[in-house]
Amino acid sequence: MKNQIYNSSVIVENYQVHYSYKRKPPSKSLNPMGNFYKFSSEQKHIQRFLEAYFLVDGKPKVGDEIYLDTQPSRIIIIQIDENYVRNKLEQELYEIEETFKRIKNK
Repeated sequence: MKNQIYNSSVIVENYQVHYSYKRKPPSKSLNPMGNFYKFSSEQKHIQRFLEAYFLVDGKPKVGDEIYLDTQPSRIIIIQIDENYVRNKLEQELYEIEETFKRIKNK
């Protein structure tokens, strides 16, 4: 299977950043569920990295390219939604994640 381009987004403060990147090819030593969990883990890693990156370096611009050493390709910013407001479910998930972070850091 060839590398595939994926689009995703991350919410930082009051804006949503849409980005694209090439996914690593699936591992031949893993079954489909193993590859799914590997992909999910990689995606979460990218999102955590980008969130921290944008909080430190500020809001990106469309077309910016960001390099992450664990990814085979660059991450390209394709769209930014200003004044983004999370919907009810996104807000609940965000609050749960923040609660877990506080518990973990105790």
